[in-house]
Amino acid sequence: LEDRGRVVGTNVNIGSTGTSGYDFGFNYAHKMAGWGTFGLNVQSTLLKSLETEPIKGRGRFDCVGYYGNQCTTPNPEWRTKSRVTWSTPWNLDLALTWRYMSEVKVDTLSQNPLLIGATLSVNAKLAAQNYFDLSAGYQATKQLSLRAGINNLLDKDPPITAVSGPSIFGNGNTFPQVYDALGRRVFLTATYKF
Repeated sequence: LEDRGRVVGTNVNIGSTGTSGYDFGFNYAHKMAGWGTFGLNVQSTLLKSLETEPIKGRGRFDCVGYYGNQCTTPNPEWRTKSRVTWSTPWNLDLALTWRYMSEVKVDTLSQNPLLIGATLSVNAKLAAQNYFDLSAGYQATKQLSLRAGINNLLDKDPPITAVSGPSIFGNGNTFPQVYDALGRRVFLTATYKF
């Protein structure tokens, strides 16, 4: 038989990605005589490095604070979620949540030679984002609980970009896996335990 050729596709580790950072958490609760409990919860992440080495030995780049064709989805340096709650003595819980992400720049603005390139001004940066959510929960009976709320209370639009790249990273000229692309959303749920 004649050997017509073949493809050998062995696994080769030719690159790497590494990350480091800090997570911060804070919880506080204070009982108010006759008024229930006031609570504060803060969760933050400080991204210090997100280094990629596409081809071993050919250089690496850091994507903290960048997004684009090489850094893909936005990688804000700071992300914070803060929640203030009031658990009333009347079976009603109220909560206000603030979600924050710091600004990111397009990766072609980096001084790293593996990233530097031409940049359209519309893509230069995606501004810091602030979202506010409001929710309430009510325990009507031992079996029935009701919950309602509004996410993205101020109906803030996501940042828009014209960076081209694989569609798995961006959709509708934004990044719905990072930013709130649907605008204001109202929800209502009821749970009954048998």
